[in-house]
Amino acid sequence: MAAPRLAMRSHARDALERRLRSRMAELPAPRRTPVRPRWAARRWVSVVAAAVVVAAISFATAAAAAASLPGDWLYPVKRWSESVALQAARDATRVYLRLEWAQRRLNEFQALTARGVVDVALLDEFEAETTAAIAASDTLGEPLRAEALGQVAAIHTTAIEVVSSVRDRALEPQEGSAWTPEIAAQAESRRRRPVGTRARRWWWAFGVLLAACLLYPLTATPVRIGDRFKDSLSLTLDGSAYMRTSVYQDEGRPITLDWDRQALDWLRQNVHGMPTIVEANTPLYRWGARVSIYTGLPTVIGWDWHQKQQRSVLPGQTIDRRIEDVRTIYTSTDPNQTMRLLDQYRVEYIYVGPLERIYYAGNGLDKFDQPNNLWNLVYQNEQVKVYQVH
Repeated sequence: MAAPRLAMRSHARDALERRLRSRMAELPAPRRTPVRPRWAARRWVSVVAAAVVVAAISFATAAAAAASLPGDWLYPVKRWSESVALQAARDATRVYLRLEWAQRRLNEFQALTARGVVDVALLDEFEAETTAAIAASDTLGEPLRAEALGQVAAIHTTAIEVVSSVRDRALEPQEGSAWTPEIAAQAESRRRRPVGTRARRWWWAFGVLLAACLLYPLTATPVRIGDRFKDSLSLTLDGSAYMRTSVYQDEGRPITLDWDRQALDWLRQNVHGMPTIVEANTPLYRWGARVSIYTGLPTVIGWDWHQKQQRSVLPGQTIDRRIEDVRTIYTSTDPNQTMRLLDQYRVEYIYVGPLERIYYAGNGLDKFDQPNNLWNLVYQNEQVKVYQVH
């Protein structure tokens, strides 16, 4: 005997379903682990790599600058790193940093005298550093203060010995040599020779180059502003707003840009996907390729020089052939020849505006208005016509 089948009435089933849905709604939503895109990981890798490179260059530069002397081109880096370290140090540490900088000035003075250069300014800086160390030692406790003052006394003793040895041999002639007025003048000039002359020359050269670079924004900005269309400086993010009031001159003929603007708006609103268009090709820095620029639709040929640069592996005739084919599309009076080229480049829309009438004037444009089953007019204003290829 078959087991009886259990049946549930419709209203009971509906009530059970409502209870289950109510219980499910009370359950907490499952947590989803956000998945970072791969490009984000690559970006952080690039940032970390760049930071490592910058840090390595900075450490290498600081290490090389540590051995520099007044007059070397890295010496300003050395002094700048000292000032940064002093600003970041605490009161107790500043005392010992001042003493270290004083010892450095004394070492630099000795190194320069070995080259025949006596830089008294380094002794003045040595005295300033030791004085600052004594003043900073007042913030220390008595044992540390006594230790710091002892180091100051030892450095001063060393400085006295260094200055005495330099003074004793600076102007003494070697045995057997004649101490003439010329030799005395030469020695005196070496003593008074300004230190850092080479560095100052480099800084002056850098300043001149920087001033020359600053001339460009100062002189070019007014020229670029004067080159704008009149009444086109409105405060807006709309990159085509200037077309409403602007008139462009090409080949000595005026082009009212508002007609192009209306046609471009229609293309953006009514053409979907990425169909290829054909439009006029012009010389560089002119109004050519404006449909492709303002709609994002691909065109047969844009700015020819950019194409030649980006496709340098191809012969230049490849780009030139496209330019000639565009000219043939507009100037040919044979609809079948035009259609073969349109099929070759998979063109779906033909743009005929003021620019096309200037560069491809003649009977070739009349074929687009002749009745045929090759294309049909889909948009028209006073100056622009757009045809869709069948």
